Amino acid sequence: MKVAEFIKIFCVELDATYKIHPYSSFALLCSAIELLGKCLDDEHEFETYSASLSSRQFNSAIRLMSVKYTSLSLHSALRNSMLHTLLVGETIVLGERDKTQHKHLESINFDGTIRTVIILETFYEDFKSACNKVLKKIETKELTHPKLKKEFITIKE
Repeated sequence: MKVAEFIKIFCVELDATYKIHPYSSFALLCSAIELLGKCLDDEHEFETYSASLSSRQFNSAIRLMSVKYTSLSLHSALRNSMLHTLLVGETIVLGERDKTQHKHLESINFDGTIRTVIILETFYEDFKSACNKVLKKIETKELTHPKLKKEFITIKE
């Protein structure tokens, strides 16, 4: 399957599970955000990796999600922390709409540290919006890197 189909399937699967497994969903979202950034990168293959490239790709997708995230340094505070240790950085606190009184991107004092609240449902909605933007860019050939036409992943049945 090509990456566009994978993104569609990923969203369907995460739709079915993010409310049941919210914390795990944050980790999956971090990885998927970087994938969107790799789709937007018109110079490198999916497999190309360096720490600086990872940061640029992740942040590119974050900007596509919403400019409201750009000042939060989510590559280190969320992506690196979640994907390497399943923890969040010291500047972030995670929440769900129906389980917190705080609003998305609200700054709060948490254990003596000012942290930004990221509400799963809002973050996921912004992610899905970015997915739709990437899919449209692929469909309209605004994104043309050959990697987008290659087999992305094969799942044996």
